[in-house]
Amino acid sequence: MRWDVSPSTVVRGAWTNALARPNYFDLVPYREISLEDNELATGNPNLKPTRSMNFDLSVEKYYSNVGLISAGVFYKDITDFIFNFTQFQQRDPVTGQTFAQISQPRNGAGATLAGAEFAIQRQLDFLPGLLQYLGVYANYTINESSVSGLEIEGRENEDLPLLGTARHSGNVSFSFDAPRVTMRLAVNYQSESLDAGEGGYNEDAFFDRWADRRTDIDANATVRITPSMQFFLEANNLNNRPLRFFQGNRGRLMQDEFYGRRIQTGFKFDF
Repeated sequence: MRWDVSPSTVVRGAWTNALARPNYFDLVPYREISLEDNELATGNPNLKPTRSMNFDLSVEKYYSNVGLISAGVFYKDITDFIFNFTQFQQRDPVTGQTFAQISQPRNGAGATLAGAEFAIQRQLDFLPGLLQYLGVYANYTINESSVSGLEIEGRENEDLPLLGTARHSGNVSFSFDAPRVTMRLAVNYQSESLDAGEGGYNEDAFFDRWADRRTDIDANATVRITPSMQFFLEANNLNNRPLRFFQGNRGRLMQDEFYGRRIQTGFKFDF
């Protein structure tokens, strides 16, 4: 539904239903054994597709000078979500061998996800001189998620977040758009979240793998020298943000990788 409150104000509402099928490989009844690490990974042909019922409501206010303010709330009711379950020092019922780690994709009974999001975009053309070419864009999202029915002995009553869902995330971007010069500086933030990849939910909270909070800073600039030639500069990962995971809590570091800054510069010609 869409309601045009005024020529510049719009209210939107939606009720949608979605389905996500399991990865094909996860449905294969495979058995993958790592002899070096003494680990076993198996498929699960009984996986069910994930279903979600979603409700969204938002308000948007537009401005004539390339700007907007928006706010929205959302709620998702999820059933049969898929997660990777890992057990440690367990006996394999097929071979009788004890493995250091046995993992398999499973279905969780249900989960809920609720939150709110805010965004603002504004060209600061009311400022004097060169400052009129400045612009700002920012958005922020807060999530509150909860899972139930994991069927993991001893963890049935734990209040756990949905995998891969960060409670806080946001972006801020500053721009300068003059007739011959364009520049951007972007800062992105995301709080910690349970790893949706290798980690999943485990037999004990001690073994849960978390992706650490992160902040990324990127920048780019373009200077048009002639109608057919321009100079460009792109800089990524200016703060050399680490790829970091921890086990259970931030005091138990599992993985810490740095990839350095990447800067590209040169000239572009239009023929």
